[in-house]
Amino acid sequence: MVTHRWIPCAALALLLGGCAVDTSFDEPTGDEATSSDAALSANLKPGVNGGACYLSPYNCKLRVSGGNRIAHVDGSIDWGVDSNVEVLDGNGESLGMNKGSTMKFNYGQERTFGGKKYVYAMTTSNHSSGWFPLSAVKSSDVLGPRVGDATAHRAGLAEMACYRVRNSTDPALEVKKVVYDTTSAPGPAGEAAGDYLPRLRVNGKRSVNLIFNVPGSGLGGPAINHFPAGTLFRRLEVPTDAGPPSIDVKLWAEDSAGDFKKAAGAMKFIYGYAIDKNGGAHAGWMAYDALEKATGCP
Repeated sequence: MVTHRWIPCAALALLLGGCAVDTSFDEPTGDEATSSDAALSANLKPGVNGGACYLSPYNCKLRVSGGNRIAHVDGSIDWGVDSNVEVLDGNGESLGMNKGSTMKFNYGQERTFGGKKYVYAMTTSNHSSGWFPLSAVKSSDVLGPRVGDATAHRAGLAEMACYRVRNSTDPALEVKKVVYDTTSAPGPAGEAAGDYLPRLRVNGKRSVNLIFNVPGSGLGGPAINHFPAGTLFRRLEVPTDAGPPSIDVKLWAEDSAGDFKKAAGAMKFIYGYAIDKNGGAHAGWMAYDALEKATGCP
């Protein structure tokens, strides 16, 4: 049995102040370095999915302050963990054994699989994010109370087309960056479009991140769930400042000087919910390029 914690909230539909939460990752590293930018901060406002949102009331930071990762008492975001522990995807199925001795965990994400609590690791030995048992964290008594709760909502939004996660990707698209003039290495090593596509993982399968907010605007693009190719995704008609029910993120390619300053089009992100194997719905954003039209969404 799988359960997911949802924050009850009345009149969620399009109310900007209706349901703010907590106002006090290889996978993906995102663009957190720009999250303190004064221009961005001035444009953040409360929304449905949080207290600091940009471009849409559903495109919000995991929390207003404190960053996307859960910090230890000393401020470190690296947590000691047991090695050779199984990591799960959003279906509760194994992604493989994690071999590392430390992990970073994304704020606000906790689920229960088989009666055990799991927290969300931003990267694992599978070169993907995934669910890790809280009991296998060495300081679980410290981490547990710090997990918090950040939930992406879907109530009141009209349903649009049905999609499924592709079992393929575009290598040329993967290496483009979602942050202008990033200093991260070329290729899918951080701040890359590939972080949001169904990449081939160590387990030999393609899988993709469901994210809480879109990258490229200083919010971080943190993963909040992870699903294999073939997973169904129901698009929702989400309101945005630009009008269309989507957000376009600018892409940057490496120029002759080795800098990512060359305009390389845009990557569209759509909002909706992924459907796990048990029919559970998990709301968030996905890259349009990670999906293909399908039928069968409930």
